[in-house]
Amino acid sequence: MALTKTPDANKNELYKEVATKWHSIKKKNNKDIEAKIREYLNTPVQLYKKPIGNNAAVQKNIFEKIKSLESDLSELEQMITITTNLQCHNSLRSQIIETKKNIAEEEEQLKKLKRYAAS
Repeated sequence: MALTKTPDANKNELYKEVATKWHSIKKKNNKDIEAKIREYLNTPVQLYKKPIGNNAAVQKNIFEKIKSLESDLSELEQMITITTNLQCHNSLRSQIIETKKNIAEEEEQLKKLKRYAAS
């Protein structure tokens, strides 16, 4: 288990493994035992790291895109209240509808990614 670097080992299994290894090693000469001890001491310990979600970067990008779209939507809604030109009003209305549609699509994709990451 020490060689496989398993961080959460069963103590009983570890004890049995150590006992059997010790019985085989104690028959060897001191130089071999010291060499093996040096090998174990020089082996770097792998610390446990919480795994990063497979799609965390994608989720972050989509979240940033949603924030940008919401900012655009807010700006368009402010512009539509200011404008008096009917043609400009209709153009802004269609842009608002398209932006809301894009936000809904991105939010749905974000939900799917979160669901996939949780499973």
